[in-house]
Amino acid sequence: MKINTRSLKIAMATKCMNSKDLAEKAGLNFSTICSYMNGSKEPTPKSLGKVAKALGCDVTEILED
Repeated sequence: MKINTRSLKIAMATKCMNSKDLAEKAGLNFSTICSYMNGSKEPTPKSLGKVAKALGCDVTEILED
């Protein structure tokens, strides 16, 4: 499962969150969020769910088609 980085950034901007905020709210490491954002790492289903929950969105909104 690959995150659509553009959609992720839009969702973060909508919630006025930066990478550090998202990491804290999702309970993940800052470096993990950065890796998702630059496409160097793909999230596990569990981590993806945490990110979506932290952003208040559905998982499908931040996944690549």
